[in-house]
Amino acid sequence: MKKTGLMEIFYSFLRESLRRHYGKKPIRLSSKVISIGSVQAGGAGKTPISILISRYLVEKYKNVGIVLLGYGGKRKWDNKIFGPGQDFCDIEVGDEASLIKKEVPGLIIAIGKDKDYLCEELSKIGCDVVILEDGFQWASIEVDLNIVSISGNKASIPFPKGLLREWGSSYSRADCLLSMPNADFSEVKRWAPSIKKFKIKSNGNDWLDEKWEPTDPPSTRLPLAAGIANSKSLEEELKSEGIDCFNLNIPDHAISPKWKNLVIMNARSYGGVIITKKDASRWQLKGFPCWIRVRKIELPNDFLKFLNENMM
Repeated sequence: MKKTGLMEIFYSFLRESLRRHYGKKPIRLSSKVISIGSVQAGGAGKTPISILISRYLVEKYKNVGIVLLGYGGKRKWDNKIFGPGQDFCDIEVGDEASLIKKEVPGLIIAIGKDKDYLCEELSKIGCDVVILEDGFQWASIEVDLNIVSISGNKASIPFPKGLLREWGSSYSRADCLLSMPNADFSEVKRWAPSIKKFKIKSNGNDWLDEKWEPTDPPSTRLPLAAGIANSKSLEEELKSEGIDCFNLNIPDHAISPKWKNLVIMNARSYGGVIITKKDASRWQLKGFPCWIRVRKIELPNDFLKFLNENMM
């Protein structure tokens, strides 16, 4: 086991000291606040976990809101709240917000950079629960439940030399870890051995066509046009399932015409592409055959019990 270095100890101590002594006092809302964040820089499973938790809470409570940055969106406005059924432009809000709206239609969605303002506004309009997506590094809102999502969690160091947002010691700030089915807990155990750990349940995969209707898996070699952080892992999973594919290595949240044209060109050349739901929301490839790979996942019962206890 790698020993904790002096730099790691110093960095963690400095961060927490600055947060505690010089940061402004966290805002306490009348709503319950759940933060879903990560220490990994991308590919931790925040979006699917946010969808699962949002869907569960919308069924249980009357008003649930989520705060999103709207990463990858091209817009001239900022800090807007969209009620259930209220339309927005997918290009403006980004692929993540578009997918969450489609998957959880009863959710109130707040999009913008000022998370404090949006959280307060959601609380003012009567949200029972406010979900702060990607909020683990956000210290100005008092959080009732701090959830950290992890996926393939290999040992690393923070930016710019590594793939972490902060040192692994930060895991100890979380109330629990909620991991994707392929997660590796070894690095977490090193930093926070006693933290509560839950793992998403996997029930296999489904396939949808470009109209989001059920279809069979692809039977020919196709390009994987997944603009997600862990596309390499997805490629390996697909090959292990007998799907013949090759990765186009599209960047996470890629929205430029350059990447869309690449996807269209490959769809024409190979008779289709393999994408995820997030990609389908982003590309909107009407008229081009697509195989949308859908991972069937659900929240484990022990986590739901833990969530309900913390929402009381």
